[in-house]
Amino acid sequence: MHMTHATMLIGGAGKMVGAGRWFQPWLQPQEGEGGSTSLNVSQDDDGAFETLATLLAAAIHDFEHVGLSNDFLVKTDNERAIRYNDRSVNENHHVAAAYAVMRRPECNFLDSLPRQEYKALRELVIELVVGTDMAQHKQVVDGLKDALNKHTTKAEKLARAQAVREMEAWREVDKQAQALKRAQETDTTNDDVTSGEKIEGGAEEVEADEVPPTEPPELVLQRVSPGLPYNNTADNMINADQTTKATDTANTGSLERTSSKVVMEHHLCGPYQVANKDEAKLMLKMVLKCADVGHLALPWTSHLAWVERLEAEFFSQGDLEKSLGITPVSFLMDRAKPGVTKTQVGFFDFVVLPLFRSLAQALPGTTLILNQVKANYTNWVTLDAAAKKTAALNEAE
Repeated sequence: MHMTHATMLIGGAGKMVGAGRWFQPWLQPQEGEGGSTSLNVSQDDDGAFETLATLLAAAIHDFEHVGLSNDFLVKTDNERAIRYNDRSVNENHHVAAAYAVMRRPECNFLDSLPRQEYKALRELVIELVVGTDMAQHKQVVDGLKDALNKHTTKAEKLARAQAVREMEAWREVDKQAQALKRAQETDTTNDDVTSGEKIEGGAEEVEADEVPPTEPPELVLQRVSPGLPYNNTADNMINADQTTKATDTANTGSLERTSSKVVMEHHLCGPYQVANKDEAKLMLKMVLKCADVGHLALPWTSHLAWVERLEAEFFSQGDLEKSLGITPVSFLMDRAKPGVTKTQVGFFDFVVLPLFRSLAQALPGTTLILNQVKANYTNWVTLDAAAKKTAALNEAE
């Protein structure tokens, strides 16, 4: 619950997803007379509806869990597996049983919601809880990765186009600035200006010769594009390009290319935004999935305690499988083999780190969560290396 709340508010997931009102279509912009649009609520939506759905899903996502996996329930023809047709058995039960409780008059805190909001909320909660089924893990993670890649590709194209426009303006202004400088010098020496293209700005009009840019005319650039980063950091930009100019003084376009790169990076800084309802669902599913394994981001001692509890639960199911003659015993549930505490490095490599890295890429505000996950991973790597060293020494004796 705490991690879900932090990710939705501090991490920014609630506001990001809520801005599109994907789950409240009755609040989306409505076209009025003359093609104008209007909203039923304020534009400053904080994602309260999505936050409520995600917190409710987090609260009930393991309700009445009996410590047995979906696979075990299906294999043993458990009553729950029969009821839910072998599909996301635990997750479907969590939602159904929780809503059965919430239908009691003394527990129905959603009773005051308008019917359309209640239905939309319930639909989203079901999607989120069922999405915690590990059978859906790859679909959720890969889906969000694809969305992030599409956003990055689109941003790069837009940034590249903007950089071209900015640099074309830069070249034109630089050419005019140099022509103006020559005009002023011509006034001083009373030299005549020959015929050709005329540039206004001096004591008399002068020819605009094709002279390669030498340095960015900072004051003029500010008037053309005040938002460009090199308006305030021209010196840094020139310093960054000095190495190139020192090795190739004839390359008069080096500063221009450096500037173009700065412009492109400037326009690439925009954060990811969900583009449709499917991406919004993926984002919220990712939030809940990360919260479901939130112990991975706890301080080391707390995280270790939860891993040991999980190992004990797994071994308990393994014992039950052996007593029922189920073979082979489920992965990580056989006491005679390495359990959860002995396989965390691989789990982090293939499941945990990709999961939390995707979350942090979509929601930079969750970087601190990722950092703690990485710190715990480092501890597991250290323990694993020490165990392997000890085993090697024992074999050598």
